[in-house]
Amino acid sequence: MTYAWIKLPEPPQGRMWCVACVAFGKARINKEYGPQIVALENDGKDENFLFEPQQFPHLELATVRGLCAQLQQFGIVDLCWTHVAGVEVRAVSPLDPAFQQGPPVPAGLLKGGRS
Repeated sequence: MTYAWIKLPEPPQGRMWCVACVAFGKARINKEYGPQIVALENDGKDENFLFEPQQFPHLELATVRGLCAQLQQFGIVDLCWTHVAGVEVRAVSPLDPAFQQGPPVPAGLLKGGRS
């Protein structure tokens, strides 16, 4: 099995790339070079293969820590401003029926209710 190693530029000293930029860039590399990587892994040789993609993915330096909307399962990570999740703050009126209704209460928690 030949091990395929991807050569991409290193971030500047003491800095790191945005986790989302790296993840999405790697996904593009896998999509473009996946068949070649699989062929190398199945060639029966025991060696390393270093390749440089013809087009590097765009990588930004991480400048903030936060959630990425597309990668929420990663939790708090180092991101660029493009990938940090934004929130939309909306005022909720107490007259809004959705606000008044609330979630259903289990019967055992209602006064006089039975479970």
